[in-house]
Amino acid sequence: MTDRFAFQPGKDLLAFCHIEKAAGTSLIHVLRRVFFLRFAAVRPLRITPDCNFSSADLQTYRRLNPRLACIAGHALVPFNSLQSPDRRILFVTQIREPVARVRSQFKFWRQRMGKGMSARQFLDHPTVSNFQVRKLAGSDDLELAKSHIRSKFLVAGPTEDFDRFLVLLSNALDRPASDFRYARKNLASDREPVDIPDFFDEIARQKNSLDEQLYHWIKDDYFPELINSYRGDFDADLTSLGRANRKHGAGLGPAMDSVYRNGYLKPVTGLIRRMNGLPWAGSYAYQLGNRRDT
Repeated sequence: MTDRFAFQPGKDLLAFCHIEKAAGTSLIHVLRRVFFLRFAAVRPLRITPDCNFSSADLQTYRRLNPRLACIAGHALVPFNSLQSPDRRILFVTQIREPVARVRSQFKFWRQRMGKGMSARQFLDHPTVSNFQVRKLAGSDDLELAKSHIRSKFLVAGPTEDFDRFLVLLSNALDRPASDFRYARKNLASDREPVDIPDFFDEIARQKNSLDEQLYHWIKDDYFPELINSYRGDFDADLTSLGRANRKHGAGLGPAMDSVYRNGYLKPVTGLIRRMNGLPWAGSYAYQLGNRRDT
């Protein structure tokens, strides 16, 4: 990792841009454990033009938790000039092969959200087309998405390289790789199979040509560059993470974290959202009565 992106505790804020159905739940659990009570899963607290997390929202969260060092959320994006007056914000994210991401989203909507839409109706939804490029650039601008990754991100990697992603992240944060041990979370279930028609993958591929290019650029170019610039013995640290994963245990941390999240942050931020015309729950700033599917 380059010195320019070396994370400075107390001066920098780590921000995980959690792209829907890109296997981010496992990373959130890792960040929760590494940063403990200095971590917050964030969502917008007031109405914004793009419905995403804003600088004003960040300042509110920092008042609620002055020791905040790491945030994560679906509405946490690098294209809307998110700023903090005394902190540099460094992003991380994971990118998924786009057809696999779209298939996962369709299954999630049918299995978990109970949506009865057909495959063709689903494929016409705006979140199907180049969603990952839009999440990073704010538009269908592949080069801008790449530019944001190079200028604002500490680490970005393909979802299937999760262990190597964590080793890179641990190195950038100057922490032992073993601190980033994990157990996989939110894995897809086949208990309620969803029929995927033959035409699905081809249409999904056509609608995600930019996402496909972004994914391969990260996988084949950007991610290997990060590994080549690694400070230390990458293979040894990867082995250390694997060894720690085999001994992973929960401990007392999750119980304290649950009290912090469910007894404090969620109810307080839910109340603030309602006072500002937003629904109590939700990952974005869609107004009451105008909530979209995500």
